[in-house]
Amino acid sequence: MASALRDSSNLYTDLFSTTETPKFPPLPVARHQHFGALTGKVADIRDHALRNAEIKARRQVQFWNLVQTGLAYMFLLSSVQTALSVGTLLLANVNDGLFQGTSTLGYSVLGVTYCVLAVAFWLAQPVVSTLGPVNSMIISAVCFIIFLLVFIRPIFWLLFIAAVVAGFGAAILSTAGGVFMALNSDSETIGRNTGIFFGLYETSLIWGNIGFFVILRGSNSISTEQRYWIVGFLLVLGSFGTILVLLLKRKQAQVVIEESEFAHAIDRGFLDSIKASALLCLNPNVIMLLPLIIFLGLSSAFRNDIYNTAIGYTLEINSLSLVGLAGVMLGLGELTGSAICAGINTKMPHMSRGKMVVGGVIASCLGYFFIYLNMPNEAVLGPTHAVGVINPPSKFLAVFCSFLMGIGDAAVNTQIYAILAELFGHDIVPPVGLFQSIYVSHPAALIICLYVCLSVFRLTA
Repeated sequence: MASALRDSSNLYTDLFSTTETPKFPPLPVARHQHFGALTGKVADIRDHALRNAEIKARRQVQFWNLVQTGLAYMFLLSSVQTALSVGTLLLANVNDGLFQGTSTLGYSVLGVTYCVLAVAFWLAQPVVSTLGPVNSMIISAVCFIIFLLVFIRPIFWLLFIAAVVAGFGAAILSTAGGVFMALNSDSETIGRNTGIFFGLYETSLIWGNIGFFVILRGSNSISTEQRYWIVGFLLVLGSFGTILVLLLKRKQAQVVIEESEFAHAIDRGFLDSIKASALLCLNPNVIMLLPLIIFLGLSSAFRNDIYNTAIGYTLEINSLSLVGLAGVMLGLGELTGSAICAGINTKMPHMSRGKMVVGGVIASCLGYFFIYLNMPNEAVLGPTHAVGVINPPSKFLAVFCSFLMGIGDAAVNTQIYAILAELFGHDIVPPVGLFQSIYVSHPAALIICLYVCLSVFRLTA
């Protein structure tokens, strides 16, 4: 018994030790393993929490970068898109000793702008890669301001030089915007971000056309004073957009870009950028997207430029201000379509993008069908008293068709950019540039063909 007591006491203190140090028995092996596993789990939880916090902070910065850039695009494109959209009507009403406008001169300006766009997109990629998206946007803003200034005092040769400048600026802006959006997104937020970004900048169609509608309310022609007011209003919008780009926090944006999984996409030289885009023409995924991109390009020229001019030249409608209202409804349609796509991507992230594309195409085709019924064919030539199937033309249907086309364009555009980001997100610059080049080459071809047909019609009439 004494021996047992002595053995028991040794579990706690070695009486023969000079230091009287407590002596504990070793833990069972199973307890060691449990303690190690528990420590590893705690470390994993801590690392996971830190990683989530870092991702959340980065996404917050990315979100506000996109919002500020989207607002800048909204004001910049509000000025230049409105000028291009109503430019044919503006120039047709300028007749003085220095400039004699015609009903189709605006189509020539549009043709030059779109042709330069189609070529400049191949040059815009190395510019964005070299200067970065923020500096590229500043250059674009300056180009737009130059283009707007020409409408204050139109001069024939200067007008076409400004059209070249605007085309180059638009190419840089579109490429820089697509790159900046991708760099401020990741695989989980790209769908939401495309909806938010395009929703903001597509509302650009609203603000400039509101000014056009208010200034020309009740007018059947555009006086010199009204032209000054319209151009001045567009210059104010363009200046707001320029200021927002200049105020973009460069250091903060640069940190996000460097940490982005797509960061190396903008690090490419001039020849390498062109070569990379050219090689994409052989990519099966790009080939499959070609019909959709061509459809978007042709639709863009029609809804933004030709249709608005046709409304202004339809004398049975007898309201130039309705052109501005149709532009506003087009912008609201773009905003509605983007909001729907963003909501679907948020609530149903696994929904097929093909379904949204089909829905957008159907909405656009409905708009084209109603336009065919409502508008006279002669309206693209100049002022006419002709009518379409519906007599007299319906003002409500005229603006509602713009709304339908806006929904369709937003639905397809957002999904195209999301698809490109998913397929080529690791190298986003070449596909964005190629998409935009194909996109605008068909509006250029459409405008040129329309202008040639109008010239032949006048010669044979």
